[in-house]
Amino acid sequence: MSSNGRACRGGDAVNFATVIARDPDPHPETLWVEWRFRSNWPLPPGNSGCDARASVTFRGISDQVYLHGDAAFSFDGGSSITGLPLDTFFTARFESRDGSRYTFAVDGRVFFDHVDPPPSLPLSGVQFGGFGGCSRPPGEIMRNEWDFIRYGTLSDGELIVATDPPEGVVDANVHPALDRFTVSFDEPAFVYVDQISVAVSAGMDVPQVLWVRRPDHSEPDTVEVVLDRPLPLNATTTFTFDDGVAESVVEYTYLSLGACCSSQGACTDTDEEDCADLGGAFAPGQDCEGDLDEDGVDELCGDQCPMDPNKLTPGQCGCGMPDTDSDGDGVADCLDLCPLDPDKIAPGLCGCGVLDTDSDGDGVPDCVDQCPGEDDTIDANDDGIPDCFQFPIIPTTTAWGLAVMLLLILIAAKLRPRMIA
Repeated sequence: MSSNGRACRGGDAVNFATVIARDPDPHPETLWVEWRFRSNWPLPPGNSGCDARASVTFRGISDQVYLHGDAAFSFDGGSSITGLPLDTFFTARFESRDGSRYTFAVDGRVFFDHVDPPPSLPLSGVQFGGFGGCSRPPGEIMRNEWDFIRYGTLSDGELIVATDPPEGVVDANVHPALDRFTVSFDEPAFVYVDQISVAVSAGMDVPQVLWVRRPDHSEPDTVEVVLDRPLPLNATTTFTFDDGVAESVVEYTYLSLGACCSSQGACTDTDEEDCADLGGAFAPGQDCEGDLDEDGVDELCGDQCPMDPNKLTPGQCGCGMPDTDSDGDGVADCLDLCPLDPDKIAPGLCGCGVLDTDSDGDGVPDCVDQCPGEDDTIDANDDGIPDCFQFPIIPTTTAWGLAVMLLLILIAAKLRPRMIA
């Protein structure tokens, strides 16, 4: 096949033209042509003046489809699709599977499918053209834009080589409300809705396939299957792709997976239903951390010292150090400054092994009390020496104290040596 094309974007007018096969080149018996288009201006069906027009000529059969804003319609086919999103690219596809019947689809939704008589002219060329634009309303900006065009041949019997998400168990926490998935084939392919049958285990509601579309910028061997509801939880949903030549099966088991913690602290990655049967506590969306220290308790299930086989919690001394209490006083040796004295956790003034007893209640323990039985803190004359170490002081504020003081003065006077004349 040979091809050439031209594309213009922006403003009102857009043009794209390509020749896929030209006389005398043989054209393919089967063919698909796919492109994307968007517009920001809605017009009701039937108003073709400002629409972009896609024209396909295939073996002398020609059809035109008008695309604009929120509608796609064909006057020749008498069909239309409305309610397309504005200013959003959608995928349009022309396809002939047998060289006679041909279809036109938008995002996988076929809106005309018919057979024309074999062409009378010996025309073997295949052309595709896109044209659009008109005078926009005053003051408004209208945009019609082509994004890409691609084409290829069809061959029935393609086999599925990959899916996204991958087949098998799908975690509902990783893929919440899963209502679409992509399928990649070993050859370029396009799958119709009626080629997919759906079955669900456990008698649950069966999701229906809304449409099959080609994701934006994807390879021609990849399509997206869109469902009318998410996959049912705790069930296996089977999709069978059958084009009449080959059959492929895709199965998803959709579960809310998580960690299941037993009462002993063991952990198992499972689903909520199985965890309930085991009598465990379910942590959706979490994975078991693993029992690295092999103490029987998983980190997720309560092991706060995952690298210490002797402890599950840090305790007083922290992970990696035992909470040994040699004197049995309730304070671990790592914090006890008198680890062999059950009566003390710090030396105090008397040191470990000696009680800081204060018999006279003066705030000074007996082991360092200078005046046992008396208050070491009293210093009436403020000389820095406790009164208990000085001669008794007789108060002169009383009559008795004053008399004693005078007597002492007289005695001192008599004892004074006389002056020698």
